[in-house]
Amino acid sequence: MSDLTIVLVHGAFAESASWAGVVPPLRAAGHTVVAVANPLRSLSGDAAAPT
Repeated sequence: MSDLTIVLVHGAFAESASWAGVVPPLRAAGHTVVAVANPLRSLSGDAAAPT
C-alpha cells in the first residue's frame, strides 16, 4: 500500500461517479483513493462537504 492518498473532486455539472474509470486503476496501483461527493447546492455547503 502506498503512503499516497489521492482525493478526486469533480467539477461543475458532474458527480463523484464520474471517477469510476479512474479509481480502480489507482487502487490497483496501491494508492488510497477518495472520490468526494460535492452536492453543488451552495458555496458554503460545497465548501463544508469534503470535511
